[in-house]
Amino acid sequence: MVGGLNLSVELQDQLSAGLKGLEGAALNMTPAWAGIANYLVEEAEERFRTETDPAGVPWKPSRRVLDEGGQTLSLSGDLRRSIKPDWGSDFASAGPEASGGAAEYAEIHQRGGIIRARPGVARSKAGHDGSTHFTARALNTPFGPRQSVTIPARPYMGLSAEGVDEVLFIIAEHHQRAAGGGEIVR
Repeated sequence: MVGGLNLSVELQDQLSAGLKGLEGAALNMTPAWAGIANYLVEEAEERFRTETDPAGVPWKPSRRVLDEGGQTLSLSGDLRRSIKPDWGSDFASAGPEASGGAAEYAEIHQRGGIIRARPGVARSKAGHDGSTHFTARALNTPFGPRQSVTIPARPYMGLSAEGVDEVLFIIAEHHQRAAGGGEIVR
């Protein structure tokens, strides 16, 4: 070029290494999935701490909490402690372990619903006066026998809008590191 400046920059090696890193990151998302699974557990722990659903709506207090105080869904702490992360090469998840006491009541607390006494034949009992009384099966609750108990939904698993942003950040950070780039600014 006459009378001018010609500047040429070769980025072939750096670009090639960065693209190879991105390819490797896309083929091995396990570190990102692990980060996401652990974040899901942190989010669930936050739900128990604040007694709110993922959108920040407060849980309906349990009758026990209204009568005696304490925290809803935290009497024994079994449900909270049962939430574990799980991940692999193509997934991330978190939730109550599939077996054990907490697994039996995890879904009803997450989604809400009605627990009914098991159907069965009425039983007869002899009364104090010698008469016969028939009793139906009932659920034993701290508040006496009941034919059914309605449990309101108290979602402890799930992501808020900020949580979705955090998951996307974890994925972006995984790819940024693989490409050899610097920190991502939030």
